[in-house]
Amino acid sequence: MNRSTTLTPPPTASLFDGDRASSSARASVTVGAVMRQDQIERAYAERAERAAYRLDVVTRYAQAASWEAELKVLAEAARFDKAHPGEPSLYDELHGMTLGLAA
Repeated sequence: MNRSTTLTPPPTASLFDGDRASSSARASVTVGAVMRQDQIERAYAERAERAAYRLDVVTRYAQAASWEAELKVLAEAARFDKAHPGEPSLYDELHGMTLGLAA
């Protein structure tokens, strides 16, 4: 038997199909951008909180009236350093203040 098949091209995409795909891609990019922007804002807020905390610790250390108060602040700085290993050492900063006062 001799069968002949006629191949037809696939249906052409309409403008609407392209717009829908384009809108979908834009929507997913926008959602991703919003999530990244939220993460960036959160990171800046956390960094600002840590900077304010560091300033508070340095201020309390500078205003400590006794060596017991200084030791408490130094211990707090050591705990902070242990909790935030990637940041500059707060303990070293306080210790450096003491060395500066001795000079």
